[in-house]
Amino acid sequence: ISALITDRWETGIGEIGALIGVSWYDIKFNRPTHYVAERRAGDLLGNPNVAIPISTGGLNEYGSYSRPQANASLQWQATPELQVYADGLYSAYRGKFATAFYEYQLFNSDSVSNVTTDDNCFTANVKPDGFNGGTDSRELCNMVGGTFNNISSFTSMQAKNNKTDSYLGALGVKYEGDRFKGVIDASYQKSIVNNEVFIVDTGKKVASATVDFDNPDRTAAITVPGNPMASAEGYTFVNGLFQDYVRAEGDLFAVKFDGSYEVGSILKSIEFGGRFADRGALFDQVQLGVAPPGGSGNTLVTAAGVPDGFFIRAPGLPQINQGAPFLVPDREYLLSEEGQSRLRAFFGAPAGQPPFDPTRRFEAKEKTYAGYLQAGYEIPFGDTVTIDGKIGVRYTRTDRTITGTGRVDGNPVTTTADTSDEDWLPNASARIQFGGGLQARATYSKTLARPSFGSLNPGLNYIVSTNPNIRNGGSGGNPDLRPQKSDSFDATLEYYWKSGYIAVGGYYRDITDRVINGVSEETIDGVVYNISRPRNVGQAKLKGLEVSGQMFFDFLPGDLAGFGVFGNFTYADSEVTGGDRLSGFPLQGVSKYNFNAGLLYDRNGISARAVYTYRSEYFDEDRSGAGDVRPVDAATWLNYVRPNGRLDFSLAYDVSPNLTFTVEGTNVLRSRYRSYINDDYFIRDTRTDDSIYAVGFRARF
Repeated sequence: ISALITDRWETGIGEIGALIGVSWYDIKFNRPTHYVAERRAGDLLGNPNVAIPISTGGLNEYGSYSRPQANASLQWQATPELQVYADGLYSAYRGKFATAFYEYQLFNSDSVSNVTTDDNCFTANVKPDGFNGGTDSRELCNMVGGTFNNISSFTSMQAKNNKTDSYLGALGVKYEGDRFKGVIDASYQKSIVNNEVFIVDTGKKVASATVDFDNPDRTAAITVPGNPMASAEGYTFVNGLFQDYVRAEGDLFAVKFDGSYEVGSILKSIEFGGRFADRGALFDQVQLGVAPPGGSGNTLVTAAGVPDGFFIRAPGLPQINQGAPFLVPDREYLLSEEGQSRLRAFFGAPAGQPPFDPTRRFEAKEKTYAGYLQAGYEIPFGDTVTIDGKIGVRYTRTDRTITGTGRVDGNPVTTTADTSDEDWLPNASARIQFGGGLQARATYSKTLARPSFGSLNPGLNYIVSTNPNIRNGGSGGNPDLRPQKSDSFDATLEYYWKSGYIAVGGYYRDITDRVINGVSEETIDGVVYNISRPRNVGQAKLKGLEVSGQMFFDFLPGDLAGFGVFGNFTYADSEVTGGDRLSGFPLQGVSKYNFNAGLLYDRNGISARAVYTYRSEYFDEDRSGAGDVRPVDAATWLNYVRPNGRLDFSLAYDVSPNLTFTVEGTNVLRSRYRSYINDDYFIRDTRTDDSIYAVGFRARF
């Protein structure tokens, strides 16, 4: 729901206008994700020539979040040329939700029977623990089915309470003369984040679990007779009690000036300006894990004296028992003062919220100085042909200080790094107007994208698995990240007519230091982890074609003239170059084919739109350094996302000039994210995205 009120007044000192707007929405959601973990040789399960996932399971993130927001603007038109304004914005996020985790630990079984494999076999180098590497060379075949007997399973409630508050204030002066125009703007922003996560894991042994990884949908199907994870009987505390608290603050003070002077003739205008920004961030965190009394799996949940309603039913995952629910500890109890006090005491954890860990503290300060100069030109050729455009350059300098905790030889070390970089960013554009709605454009620009503070954080989060058969994991930042730079060239040919347009274009990008995510093995205190970190890819090329268009069928009779179509298609050919290990591969996150296609209707107070969006396969993670068992010739090991499309629609009807009813739907086909690791048969994640339907109205008084 939202509301806006605005008015203006003529006063003795000029015209004054004011606006106040407020909005609030609350969304309930349910996002199930199923995974099939990385493979290892099945020596420990009596199948040394089979590549078996170490586990399979998933999570269901469900609950609700709300976003209250308020904004206000005040404008004073002191003279026809001079305006003074003030803007304010408050935006907040409140999320109280759960991540219900559910896993069957395939390598923590007494035995596996009825093992089936497909024809996807390969030669691998295998370590004694079954992971990739070592000197034991053998042929492995991909497992597609089997029954795991007396298997360990666990569920986990990650009870979350997240709060974010953001504030923005700005003051400015605008001047618009006959030739000179200028704006001076000063703004201050501040954001505060407080996130609480309280986690309790519970588990039990189940008689059997049958897995099936061989189906046309390329997803998993897990069958567990009797669905024992939906019964509270026999649940024990496993893994431990985990507490994760984060407080982060960020602020930004900026002052900028933009001006232009209308010259006339061929040199149409001169534009100039500058900006100073002072940005800071402070991040504090504590992660505390305590093992259950008596060790993992040895103490019944009832021994903690928890109430009878300690377990609740979580929404199931479509891939496990066809979506049957499972039990997890109650989110509300874990977030309550009573529940946290009782569980901390039972697990032997210190009372109260643990203090922030100084070794996880991260602080960043950044000052940016920028200035630009740009000339606009216009050259007429005869009565119809005109060439216009802009040529300019931007100078930017960034001074940054980062203090955080990294690890050297397994030991935490706090470091402070000061960096400074300067860049000149030229740009040029030209447009040729041929008349009759036909025109062509060509542009060149050099762009810069700096990594986020979070990506630069040298801190490291990692988890030691309580199951020796499960590989440890974690994530961290990279303080050595360099900003991404790109030389961009674009050219288009466009034709416009009364009821539509069509455009054809080509583009080329020469990219250096693009940031991607990669997973590699790291040894910390003698323990091996799969750690995910961002890194730079040295050089890359991106080129392609774009076609877009829209038209209404205004030549049809009557109401049929309100129908129309629109669409766009993009071909993106990307390649990493240079000496990077991904050389010859496409860029992370870039699909080769993308398109939107839609239908329109706009007539008699009805406005309707339906659009289908599609993107082809791409990879989103580099796992080349991870421990997954793989073919010996697989120098790279990537996580690919399968092609995907989604359908959205909207319909609005104007009941009167002041009242409109709306109906909207997003992802109405229930589109899914599905991935695999490097080879199509190594299926991995299946994530079912929300479908949202909305009915509403807009009224103007």
